[in-house]
Amino acid sequence: MLDKRLANSFGFASLLLSLFFWFALLPASVPGVRLIHWGVGTHMILWAVAFFFAVVAVLKGSRRWVVGMILPFLNLGFLISVIGVGEWMAFPR
Repeated sequence: MLDKRLANSFGFASLLLSLFFWFALLPASVPGVRLIHWGVGTHMILWAVAFFFAVVAVLKGSRRWVVGMILPFLNLGFLISVIGVGEWMAFPR
């Protein structure tokens, strides 16, 4: 019972850390509002910690947190693709 509760705690922490980038970025889309002054490196560290938490949750026996292991990579891939499309649109050939 304690392992399941611990696995769920680590899993939820992993999801929150993975999604924190978007919650921190959304207010910055409003002109003049920037609540958190972190760089991308800080978010990369948070995504690495989120991945580690998801691994701990999976190793504790909760297999549904495998999604939590994939989410930081999906966030990174989506961010890279958005930046790539923005660069492509800004500098047409």
